[in-house]
Amino acid sequence: MAELLYLGTSSGTVNTAMWEWGLYFAPISTVVDDPVHCWTVSHDIFYSDPAGGGFPFLQFMRPGQMVLESRVYRVDVATERRECINATPYTNVGFASGANMPPACSIMALWRPADNVSRVRGRTFLPPFSTAILNGGDADPGTTGHVGFQLRKMASFMASVGYTPVIRSRATHISHQAVLQGVSNHVNWIGSRAHAMPIRYSG
Repeated sequence: MAELLYLGTSSGTVNTAMWEWGLYFAPISTVVDDPVHCWTVSHDIFYSDPAGGGFPFLQFMRPGQMVLESRVYRVDVATERRECINATPYTNVGFASGANMPPACSIMALWRPADNVSRVRGRTFLPPFSTAILNGGDADPGTTGHVGFQLRKMASFMASVGYTPVIRSRATHISHQAVLQGVSNHVNWIGSRAHAMPIRYSG
């Protein structure tokens, strides 16, 4: 059976990226497609939605906020350590209006266990975005609804090729099949991204 994976996208290489986000995925069958190919397709679904009918995340990002790498990590389930086994370069560029928000700003997707039994919850801090999505200091509810739609679309594709998103319990090292609970409209400040920023930021 395939191993536990962490699939992510970033603003640059391992040593230069100011932000990265991703999800844990586990196999739901003994026969699964190649994870690198699967994540390449999922990356396109989330950011550019080539098949149409959705809400590509690039419409919420300014041209200066590029997605430069898609990554596949192998996860050691005993230590939670990740090993990058593939990094695919991209040149996706946002096309939103407005100004760039600092890379440390993010909206958050919330995940819950599919069985509603475990108390474990998951959070995904999504890529930086444009000020065009703001409404009174928070993200516009319509935008967060669109982002949630796109995350579900991406997860549905991954399920069709043999993988499901999971929440990890770091205390027990157990994976729980996850479903999206929603996307918060509160704008978060991500400390790890702030530390990766230049001393001065100009949007």
